[in-house]
Amino acid sequence: MTRKAIHPKTGKIVSPEEFVAISGPSWKEKEIFPVCPACKAPLSPYGLHSATVPSRFDHPDGSDCPISSHPDPRYAYLTPSDWDPEGERRLKAEFCLIDNLKESYAACLKICGTLSGDEFVDMCQMADKRGIFRYKALSLWILPYLLSTLLDLPKSGKRAQPLRLILVKPKKEFLDILWIRPQECRLEKYDANTGKPMRITSVGIPDPAVERARKDTDWMSRELILKIRKCCLDNHQ
Repeated sequence: MTRKAIHPKTGKIVSPEEFVAISGPSWKEKEIFPVCPACKAPLSPYGLHSATVPSRFDHPDGSDCPISSHPDPRYAYLTPSDWDPEGERRLKAEFCLIDNLKESYAACLKICGTLSGDEFVDMCQMADKRGIFRYKALSLWILPYLLSTLLDLPKSGKRAQPLRLILVKPKKEFLDILWIRPQECRLEKYDANTGKPMRITSVGIPDPAVERARKDTDWMSRELILKIRKCCLDNHQ
């Protein structure tokens, strides 16, 4: 459940009360549905006239969205304090500039140890699915640290164990702490099959080795660059 949604006509973040004020009480008959800022599913305002239940937006039954009543535990940490639909377009356009895209891949590669172009594209697609680029005040430089947590990476020729990266942040903090006070956060590496921590487990935020790798992209082949550009096909970069 959430107190914030996107109005489909204005594109603005609204509360349940603001949504009904703009759309009118017959919003359902008009087929005007608020949109989840995380998963983009149609929502329903609830509890506006109740003296005991706080007003909110409800997800469709069965939703595993991070801000639904029954989030997927794998992504339950993906809850920011606020959203910025207009900022989403700016951040995605900045991310999709070819130099920034190459730097983001290089940083994710260093974090993960080994990472194919296809796996990076899968991370980007998961970020779109989870509404990551819509997070308010999210910075471009922090994206690789967040992208790397979105996908379990299978065992491969160069990857001895299936990898899962977990974001560790101060308790009871919104995800925003990652870009407000990143030095208080870290990434921990686990075997994705067993859930056991790996021998080399911790990645600082920012991590000096990751930040050095970000600036070293001259080695990338044309084939790899064309592959990772698939993250941005919708942006026509």
